[in-house]
Amino acid sequence: MVQINGKDYVTVAERLEKLHNEHQDVMIETEILRFDEEIVLVKAVLTIHDKKFIGHAQEIIGSSQVNSTSALENAETSAVGRALAFAGLAVNGSIASADEIVKAAEVSVRINPGDENATANQIDKIKSLIDEPLVTEPEKVRLKKIVTDKDIDKKTASDLLSYFYGKSSMVNGSWNKVTQGVLSERRLSTNAV
Repeated sequence: MVQINGKDYVTVAERLEKLHNEHQDVMIETEILRFDEEIVLVKAVLTIHDKKFIGHAQEIIGSSQVNSTSALENAETSAVGRALAFAGLAVNGSIASADEIVKAAEVSVRINPGDENATANQIDKIKSLIDEPLVTEPEKVRLKKIVTDKDIDKKTASDLLSYFYGKSSMVNGSWNKVTQGVLSERRLSTNAV
C-alpha cells in the first residue's frame, strides 16, 4: 500500500498478489484496442472461475516520461489493475491504483509545476534508485528520464521518493514510519519466496 497525498492506494502488483493468493482458477487476457501515433487503448479481461471483470485504460503517447517509451505497457498494467479492482481485489475505497494516481500526479505537475525545484539530495536519492535491484526496468527508464529533466519540482520528487521508500513523520521528536514504500513490500515478497 502506498500513501499519496494522505490517502492509501494499492498498487497493481499488490492486487495481482492478492488475486493469486486467493484464487486458483484465474486468467488475465489483454487486448490492444487502439495503438497509433497518438494513443494506446487496452482492454483487460480477468476471469475468476467463471466470472469476468473488464478494465480499460488509455495512455497518450509522449504525455509523460514513461509514455514516451512504454505507453503500451503502462496502459496494459492500468487496464489489468482496473479489472482487478472491479473484481473487488484490494480496492481499499478506490478503484484507482497507486500507479494511476502517480501517473495523474505526473500530468498535473506538467500542467501546474511547483514553485521550488527538487533539491540536490532528492535528485541524488532518485538517481540511486536506478541501481536498486528491486526497481523494475520500466521504473528505471522513467527514473532516468526524471533525473535528466531539469524541471522536476520538490513536491513531485518527494512523492516519488515516498512511493519507493515510504513516508515518515516526526512525532514527539522522533521519526515514525507512516507507510511502507514499494521497495519494502518487494523485499518482503522476495524474502517470503
